[in-house]
Amino acid sequence: MANLKEQKQWEEFIYQLSTSDPVLGGENGVSNKPLRQLANRTLFLKDFADSLQKQIDDGMATGVVLSHDIDNTSKDLASSAFATATLNQKIEDSMVTVEALIGIPLPYPSKVLPKGFLAMKGQTISKAKYPKLFKLYGNRLPDLRDEFIRGCNDKRGLLSKQQDAIRNIKGDVGWVGDREFGGAGGAFAGNQRRNFAMKSGASDKWTEFRTFDASRVVPTADENRPRNIGFLYICLAG
Repeated sequence: MANLKEQKQWEEFIYQLSTSDPVLGGENGVSNKPLRQLANRTLFLKDFADSLQKQIDDGMATGVVLSHDIDNTSKDLASSAFATATLNQKIEDSMVTVEALIGIPLPYPSKVLPKGFLAMKGQTISKAKYPKLFKLYGNRLPDLRDEFIRGCNDKRGLLSKQQDAIRNIKGDVGWVGDREFGGAGGAFAGNQRRNFAMKSGASDKWTEFRTFDASRVVPTADENRPRNIGFLYICLAG
């Protein structure tokens, strides 16, 4: 008695013996046909199961497990619809809305403005056209050309304007003896001594000059300014 010869293939249908079929054994006997088909299926499924187990053992399983955990970083888990929706909601809750950006001065490196933005140059704005911007500034934007923005303390009003100013510059002038200049310091400098003869036969009268020059102690220009780089201030109009 010999064993069935199995083939690793999937059989779509299993033959059902008919009442008219003869009882015929052997390799190609009709009585062994359904058994042979079932054996082929079994061998096919065993090979598939062995291949899948190997992939699992190698960490490359094609089957993926769904997870509701949005913080899980495992490569063997996939996010469920619940996890995806939860994560999207967390992202949305943490995002800054566009409305929150309206009116914030932004330094921009071009005179060609992006769509939806206005240059902040003291122009009037329409309440009907820009209601959210109007709520922040009223009917006129601040003119930020040649201006510096400064953080506001509790004693100063928002959007209040300060005029230019510099720190006090000090210097010293000293005398010795009979009102003679003894020296100068700080922003003061000594000039040459000059002789003024009052009249013939009179003793000479000497005088000395002291000059005030802030550039001796600080950088100077025709305006007060810190170091800077020029940008165009713009804001989202809404």
